[in-house]
Amino acid sequence: MRTRTYEDWSKFLGQKAHKMGIVAKLYPQNTISALTDLLGNVWMGDQKKKLGGFQSIDSTYFEWEIQTNQIKRIPFAAVPVENGADGSEIEMIFPENYYQLEEVFKIDGSGQQCMVVAPPVRKADNMWSVIVRLVDNDYREVLDVTACQPGMTTHWLGD
Repeated sequence: MRTRTYEDWSKFLGQKAHKMGIVAKLYPQNTISALTDLLGNVWMGDQKKKLGGFQSIDSTYFEWEIQTNQIKRIPFAAVPVENGADGSEIEMIFPENYYQLEEVFKIDGSGQQCMVVAPPVRKADNMWSVIVRLVDNDYREVLDVTACQPGMTTHWLGD
């Protein structure tokens, strides 16, 4: 795969910027921000007659409609033993190498957030150990292990 330039994007999309969703699916490794920067303009929908169809991005604010059914959910492979009391580290086991150092993810069942504090370690073909700390403001929170049973899911929030 080669690097795409503004000229490449404009040749591909032409006057059909609404096809940006197709581009996003072709290049899932790129963020929407990167694709927007490459495109250089945003389609304005029903305002197209007033503005000629496009409006230049002149700020860091733009809107996207995102299909949330494409958010990957990572299940637990084992129940964590530690509870994270007083800001201690917790080892979580996942079936794949997904979460990386300094990333934050959310436990779907409890809503708790965890930050990865060490690179993942492979324990077996389908078992990856990830060392995390709970994200809270005073170290009083402890891990809700009832939401961390095998098969229950998590999802990535950011880094």
